Amino acid sequence: MTPTIIVLALLVLIGTNVPSIAPLLQDPYTIWKNAQGQEVRVFLGDKAIPSNLTPQNTGNASSGYSREDGKLGGGFDYDFSPMMTVSTSQRSYWRGESKASYTGEGWVDADRIAGNNRQFVGKGAPLEESVDRSKAETVEVNQIVSLIREDPYPVLFGAAPISKVNWVDDEEAAIQPRSLAWFPTEWELAWNNPETYPSAYSITSTVTVLDEEGLKTADAAFPEQALHRMYTELPGSLPDRVRALAQQVSASGTSDYEKARLIEDYLRTNFVYNNKPDLTKLTGESDDFVDQFLFELMEGYCDYFSSAMAVMARSLDMPARWVKGFAPGVLPAEQYGPGEMLDGEDYNPSGAGMYTVRNSDAHSWVEIYFQGYGWISFEATAGFSFPYMIAEDEAAPAPTVAPVEELPTTGNESTTESNGSVWPIVALSAILGGGAVWLILRRRDLPAIWNKLRGRDYSANEQIVVETNRLLRQCRKRGLQREEHETLREAILRWSKSQKRFTEDFRYVLDSFEHAKYSQAAVTREEAERFAGKVRYLIGELK
Repeated sequence: MTPTIIVLALLVLIGTNVPSIAPLLQDPYTIWKNAQGQEVRVFLGDKAIPSNLTPQNTGNASSGYSREDGKLGGGFDYDFSPMMTVSTSQRSYWRGESKASYTGEGWVDADRIAGNNRQFVGKGAPLEESVDRSKAETVEVNQIVSLIREDPYPVLFGAAPISKVNWVDDEEAAIQPRSLAWFPTEWELAWNNPETYPSAYSITSTVTVLDEEGLKTADAAFPEQALHRMYTELPGSLPDRVRALAQQVSASGTSDYEKARLIEDYLRTNFVYNNKPDLTKLTGESDDFVDQFLFELMEGYCDYFSSAMAVMARSLDMPARWVKGFAPGVLPAEQYGPGEMLDGEDYNPSGAGMYTVRNSDAHSWVEIYFQGYGWISFEATAGFSFPYMIAEDEAAPAPTVAPVEELPTTGNESTTESNGSVWPIVALSAILGGGAVWLILRRRDLPAIWNKLRGRDYSANEQIVVETNRLLRQCRKRGLQREEHETLREAILRWSKSQKRFTEDFRYVLDSFEHAKYSQAAVTREEAERFAGKVRYLIGELK
């Protein structure tokens, strides 16, 4: 024991007096690979956290805005290359197209409804409002979109619905005749020249403010029977168990809106996000894409989650459609400055700023129609959160965190001035080293001892969730605050920009938390112990 104590004492003494230095430059290989749009194992993008929880299938496409949705499934590899930047007055999802017809394999465009004539777009001219939103409050969102990739897309992207186009490519020039067309029923701003695409454009959107109390009194139904049939139609081959599951999950809802939220919550909490779902789980019993996800795979990415919610909502006679576009993206690290956070008067709760949107942010979600409120977005994918516009007088108050008693700061004071001999420090280090050895020998008993002291015997999954919350509280005390509009992924990404040496540690915490929170697989006690050790390390090292 004596040599062990001496070695540990010396390590503690050195560790408390030698500062760590974060890397100032990225390695040339990573810079080159990123410039080529290829994947390097880094922590980037809203969807850029590859899952390693299940076996990976091969032959996958890359993430991005797909234009063929008639046959969904399989998996994809992450493409982190930037696609566009969006300078916006409100954080949002950037909507592209909607699909109305589910085939059992994917989504296709339905036949155009009679009277749904396209509207050619003039500069600054108001776009037609196709649905009744008389009961809804709205907010104008101004956006300037700058394309980084030169690929042509069939639509212009923006917060939904777009209400006017301010300019395309040139602020002073008129919009070329027939280059743009607005389809009011689909909420699509179609680009009609497949050979070129704007390098930049400015649009204004009139976004619905979320009014949950009002929505609970509204029916999810179209007054026009033709539209109602189109957005509730399902293939005759849809297995009955999909309809039965939708009824079972939503049984406690007293309104259409509550039923929709129950379906959304069920999918978010009972299924696992995985960009490469394990297709060996498919039994061949069913050919329906949604049925396979709900009863066989039980894991997948956004296309699986969103398709399942749209089909389940339609089975309850609620008009729903499948929507694809991009998640918000991320704000640049230089907007904050090194270690600086937006807080107090400097923090804008709307999430205004310039977002970098990558191909890995390509996403799909669901819209359901409510009378008097129009199309309302729902986010069924685990780990994602739709950035709703909330009325100021109805905004939820910021959550308060109970104050945690500060730990003594022994060992953190400057050691440039010596007030005595070094031997007391060595002796203290030896004592600490001896204590460390005891903790190492008894490490397997520590979780049980800790849980007993707290009055509860947590499962391994629950322990990881509790430790994550403890880390978030300590991060907040050290200036790393998770804002109300941020998901845990977005907060950790932002922290990683200012605390680069902890990037891999933060990624490990996030992967473990999502596995423990959303996966149906039980975490082992050893994994929970390793996670608790990682949290203790981060709390001790964060400044």
